[in-house]
Amino acid sequence: MEDHHLHRRAAAEAGLPEEIVTVAVGGVELGKALVSARDVRMVSFTGGFAAGAITRTAGLKKLAMELGGNAPVIILADCDFDNAVERCVSGSFWAAGQNCIGAQRILVQSSIYERFRDALGHH
Repeated sequence: MEDHHLHRRAAAEAGLPEEIVTVAVGGVELGKALVSARDVRMVSFTGGFAAGAITRTAGLKKLAMELGGNAPVIILADCDFDNAVERCVSGSFWAAGQNCIGAQRILVQSSIYERFRDALGHH
């Protein structure tokens, strides 16, 4: 099954009415056409700093641009400790850190902070 059919089915299973979900599969040219289309009233995009160029194509539309995150990873004492350490290391360095949803801040519950810090440092 093609990706756009899987996305539509997932949206329907989540309870979204079929008529409000449109899946478009394409590359840069499709993106430019959608962003510049007069019928499109708002553009929301998540991507790196270079994606800010969308603002030139969008014109006077409403824009919601997420060009790099700062959301924390929160590690609690009852976590799967080894898995949490491994995922924080991977999340921080995957794609050489050039990933807007990468782990940038790690908040660790005080009761396991030193153990977590030491384990993270050994990776």
